[in-house]
Amino acid sequence: MNNEHTPRNATQPNAPDNMPPPLGFDSIQTSHSEMTMPIITRDAIGLLTEDHRKAEILFANFAQVRLHDSVDEKFSVAKQVCGDLLIHMAIEEAIFYPKVRQALAEAALVDEAEHGHDGAKDLIKELGDIDPSDPVFDLKIEALAEQIREHVEKEETVIFPKMLIAPVDLLALGQELATAKSDMRSQLGLPPE
Repeated sequence: MNNEHTPRNATQPNAPDNMPPPLGFDSIQTSHSEMTMPIITRDAIGLLTEDHRKAEILFANFAQVRLHDSVDEKFSVAKQVCGDLLIHMAIEEAIFYPKVRQALAEAALVDEAEHGHDGAKDLIKELGDIDPSDPVFDLKIEALAEQIREHVEKEETVIFPKMLIAPVDLLALGQELATAKSDMRSQLGLPPE
């Protein structure tokens, strides 16, 4: 019996030579090694949905931190959620929503989504003028969380399903969103995700 095993495809062991990697995976050559590493490529819907889940987690973290931790820790979580939301809204408005307008020809749908962003941005601006130790700060974060929940529900139940069947290259759009997001994080001095 031969115990030696050599995968035919480095990104997918035991796959025939002519099989492409599974959907959502690409191979890249690392600069520090000769090894080929799989990376996940997210489509636009996946990337934006991932941002939504991250915001939900950060809002839940804020609810816990505000009860048990210092004002500085509470402010740190609030700053992270607000920063992430501003980046998310910026890439949606600059890249995703124009594609939605073009693909779906439903201007009112995008107008409503942008209006939701405006409300969230107003709350974030107000938070910048409130001391984190003030109970009003917590109320504004709760209002922001509720506004984002409503906005996310509309996107995920109306816009995203329509975009999934629209004639749009969601993988390419996802890459464009990811690049813009990474560039914005870098410009703002934030660590990569």
